[in-house]
Amino acid sequence: MDRTEVASIDSRLARVEALYWIDRLTAFNAAQLWLEQLGAGDHGATSRRLELVQASVRVRSGEISQGALQAQQILVWAVENGDFAVQSRCHRVLGSVFDMVGDSAMALEHAVAANNLLADSEEPLMRAAVRLCLADALDCAGSHDEAEIRYGEALMLVSDDDETKIRYVILNNLAFNYFMAHNPTQALAAVERLLTVSKLNGRPLEMHARDTVGRIYLTVGRVIEAVQVLLPAMDAVPADSNPDDVAMCLVALAEVFRAQGQTDEAQQAIDRCQVVCREHELTHWAAEISREQAETFAATEDFRSAFESYRDYHQKSELQRSTTNEARGRLLDTMFRTTEARRESERYRELSVRDPLTGLHNRRY
Repeated sequence: MDRTEVASIDSRLARVEALYWIDRLTAFNAAQLWLEQLGAGDHGATSRRLELVQASVRVRSGEISQGALQAQQILVWAVENGDFAVQSRCHRVLGSVFDMVGDSAMALEHAVAANNLLADSEEPLMRAAVRLCLADALDCAGSHDEAEIRYGEALMLVSDDDETKIRYVILNNLAFNYFMAHNPTQALAAVERLLTVSKLNGRPLEMHARDTVGRIYLTVGRVIEAVQVLLPAMDAVPADSNPDDVAMCLVALAEVFRAQGQTDEAQQAIDRCQVVCREHELTHWAAEISREQAETFAATEDFRSAFESYRDYHQKSELQRSTTNEARGRLLDTMFRTTEARRESERYRELSVRDPLTGLHNRRY
């Protein structure tokens, strides 16, 4: 394969990877079509990068274990073949996985590896993606100052990218990082930048961004604007939006209504959130809405009901922690078993081509 063909493949791969930040379903289908065109056989890094695009989509679509296992298997191949570019991409996916299941140490380990292994010659979008992964891991670990630096680096890399959603995601996560660091002034500034980018690109706010903006507006006392931003969650269809994000917004909306003394409206948001949580088995937000229900009952001086709701919140929180730990354990066990199975397969393959007495290679070798 000559240089022109290699450059053409690299350019096409970069385009499929960029599609992930434009429309995930389109990216998944584009990767699948190319894999079908490649056909059977080992197509090296090309097929692995396409499969990683699909793994990334699976993780973000809720198929976390399947996506993580796929990324882990590709990582084993990349290490064996010394392919640093594919290794970096695998670590980015795995860093996101562990961030989602709340394992900040593992998330940070994979995010650091993703950044260390990625070459400076890579596309700015991919370099920004691994910086974003590192920033998110640092934020999850509570290192907010370090996270701010990495978010800034990611933004610099895609400062003129108006096609993809990555700037939008970085600004949202940066704003939430400031919020978690109890820095409302900087959080509000990041929100204003997010809204400006959203308006300029004609990209409406998604539910997870509405939650960020609404919570920050509430913190700085812009309550009416917080309600306006969060209110669409009441009519959101979970099939069109991530159910987790819809529930998250509804919890924030109930909190905003309660802060205004609008307990009837807060109860409506709570009721809607409870329906979404039941339909989609959202254990984390089911616990959070029970906490908000307790606060709302307390605001109306129904202290008995408040106590019952708080007890329900405590029970659901314990269940959610247990469920999260079990999921994390299953994920780690699956990844460990996959690695061990491959090592065992290699060991037996090696034994089959050596004489058991002398240790020398036999005729089969």
